[in-house]
Amino acid sequence: MGESERPTSGVSRRTMLKRIGAAGAIAWVTPVISSLTTPAHAATSFVTCGHTCDHCDSNADLCGESGPLNRCFCTPRADGGDCFCGTEVFCTQTHDCETDSDCDQGWFCANVCGCSGQVCIPQCGTDGARVAAGGETTAGRTV
Repeated sequence: MGESERPTSGVSRRTMLKRIGAAGAIAWVTPVISSLTTPAHAATSFVTCGHTCDHCDSNADLCGESGPLNRCFCTPRADGGDCFCGTEVFCTQTHDCETDSDCDQGWFCANVCGCSGQVCIPQCGTDGARVAAGGETTAGRTV
């Protein structure tokens, strides 16, 4: 193609490649940014954990971040129903229970590893858990 046959207007190859690269970067960054907000959302919504779970001081059943220790575990319900995402709290923040009706709203009667075994604990993301100085937790650890 001679000099007179080349188009004089349009986009150069370099400019086009930059635009394609920028579009690709936006397409990649958008889901990454969206995923960064997922833990906060998970901490404020009900998480279904299934029927079996073992929350005892193990990261295997972590399901969110909330409360004084910033850890939530899939926790077995005392009534045998599906596990729920419960906030790890200090034993001093809870009390014994037989059923969910023995607990405050947003709290469930659960079989826990620490404390006295079957106590009320808050669902992950509820504001019921307070900061405490330390001691045994519902996950069976001493902090």
